[in-house]
Amino acid sequence: MTTCLGIANPSAPLPVGPNTVCDYLGIFLDPGDAQGEMTIKSLILAALDYSEAQTGRDYIGKHYESRIFTDGTDRLLLRPTLDSANITVTVNGVPVPSAEIDVWPGAGVITFSKPLSGDVTIGWRTITPAALMPAEEAAVLLLIQHWWNRRDQGGIVGDTPYGVKDLLRSCAMPAAMLR
Repeated sequence: MTTCLGIANPSAPLPVGPNTVCDYLGIFLDPGDAQGEMTIKSLILAALDYSEAQTGRDYIGKHYESRIFTDGTDRLLLRPTLDSANITVTVNGVPVPSAEIDVWPGAGVITFSKPLSGDVTIGWRTITPAALMPAEEAAVLLLIQHWWNRRDQGGIVGDTPYGVKDLLRSCAMPAAMLR
């Protein structure tokens, strides 16, 4: 079983700001409206997460941790924006020496000098976040508008606005590089 958790740096600036989103939505948030601002920021983060999942690119610097149980692997594929200077690997609670780890940052591949067996935990962070391409920004704004307009509907909104997947597909990393 593999689990992966990405935690955003809370001080990192958002690539699409609340003012841009409010202008796009044609709304005005009262400066004292903390709930409205929190809602807009939550929608921005959700749209960025959706975009990151579709493209394989990171827009907000994150720290990740992934756990797997393996009976012998010498290669793992993670996110394509690995920072090779900030990676830790432990097997059954014992750190793997950095000399035994080879990281290919652009491809998101980690290789090991000898196969790993047991409970493997990998911690890493992304390299400097990617800038949003115009198509990605358009997709993020479309998603936010879609969710904003349906925010009062009970339940889950499962559809994606027309064109979002095509816009994001045009910016995606090659499939071989995705996890």
